[in-house]
Amino acid sequence: MRVSVQVLGSQLDHPITLELPQGSTVGQALDGLRAQAPGLDPNPLEDPSSYLVLVEGVEVGNLEGLDTPLKDGQKVVIIPVVHGG
Repeated sequence: MRVSVQVLGSQLDHPITLELPQGSTVGQALDGLRAQAPGLDPNPLEDPSSYLVLVEGVEVGNLEGLDTPLKDGQKVVIIPVVHGG
């Protein structure tokens, strides 16, 4: 199956397509992203608490977290959280 992944505020600000096995999860998509873009900066995989991960516009914390199953054609967007004051 194909899933689109976009990391806002990085060199992957444009969506890339990952080819994943049927029934893959968000966590597996992030592993696939790591394999396809090993030099990703900023890297959402190093500090997941600093990023929101959305599937079709819904934050994965409202779904099944990184175990959220994906379907063919879905879009995953990773948004960095801005901290400070």
